Amino acid sequence: MYKNLIELSEICQNEELCGGKAHYLFLLKKNGFNVPDAIVLNAIPYGNYIQGKDDSEQLNRAILKAIDSKFGTKRVIFRSSANIENTDDTSSAGVFESFVYEKENAPYQYLKRIWDSSLDEKAKGYYELTGINKDNVKMAVIIQQYISGQIAAVIQSFDIVNELPIMLIEYASGSTSAIVDGTIDAEFISVSRDNRIVEKPETVPFGMDIVIELNNSIKILEDLLKSHVEVEIQIENNVIYYLQVRKLL
Repeated sequence: MYKNLIELSEICQNEELCGGKAHYLFLLKKNGFNVPDAIVLNAIPYGNYIQGKDDSEQLNRAILKAIDSKFGTKRVIFRSSANIENTDDTSSAGVFESFVYEKENAPYQYLKRIWDSSLDEKAKGYYELTGINKDNVKMAVIIQQYISGQIAAVIQSFDIVNELPIMLIEYASGSTSAIVDGTIDAEFISVSRDNRIVEKPETVPFGMDIVIELNNSIKILEDLLKSHVEVEIQIENNVIYYLQVRKLL
């Protein structure tokens, strides 16, 4: 495999090269969670891009070969994984872009769009708000099997508004990113730590087995990350796919 492409199962602890999102996906997979298959392009090509070097031909060849070998005919998504995503101080949720890959387009187009999202006005505003030096940003890219589930959900392991040990499940059809950035109307379920439903809509598109599994999962993740957590998932045919976890800041 191309030297800057890494199997998710082989990611080291170096979040500077692999980014926070990929690092936590690695931890999820290592601890037995159902994470869609992925490879990671580390942040070295991003550094070359920022310096004006054109690696497009080499990257196109390497990524096309890797996609064919790893995913075959399965659809994939290109996802940002910056060193300032999912850290102890900054989540950077919704700041950078991700794109579903269409085979008629060159992979480098997607890399460039993700890299450019670290330089756009939204990102600059975030850097200014959080005091981040843009020159310290490094961007890896996750290339992952795309799961288009019936239900997307974002789960918080703690009610930070009311300061209660309650799991909050925000869900909708579509993507988790649309829930995070508020572009779709989502429904809410709140659940106690002993699996009692505190509040829910009249109808819910998944059963208590899913609720109990999520409640058990967030307890494991809180122990692992030593923090309350926020988790992004997709549910497809009653199977939970874990797409992201970060500390709840």
